[in-house]
Amino acid sequence: MAAADQLVRLGVATADLRRAVDTGRLVRVRRGAYVASEVWQHADPDTRYRLTVEAVMRSRHTPDVATHHSALALHGLPLWHVDRELVMLTGDVQESTTTGGLRVTPLRALAGIDEVRGLPTLPVADAV
Repeated sequence: MAAADQLVRLGVATADLRRAVDTGRLVRVRRGAYVASEVWQHADPDTRYRLTVEAVMRSRHTPDVATHHSALALHGLPLWHVDRELVMLTGDVQESTTTGGLRVTPLRALAGIDEVRGLPTLPVADAV
């Protein structure tokens, strides 16, 4: 998974990103967030959701923390009866907002934060 701005910094032109999506080499999971098509095609629904969470978090310019079922996905746990179309984060916002499959809630005092795959996430016990 990758963020558009990371790819641009590596010298990949915006037009090349569009072409990669158009030709099926990349899957756009959200604006600015991509996953390699080969990885996406071989992934089960839980893995696809984890890849989406990772790509979305890497595409953002704020230090958000994965919460709820998004945190559980990063920890690699199986998911039941959750909305895999919604990425749940907490961050530096004044009120909760939901846009384009992303919900960001205000950052509250957290007892602890784990790092999974280089991304900040709630510990399993807190996410449950």
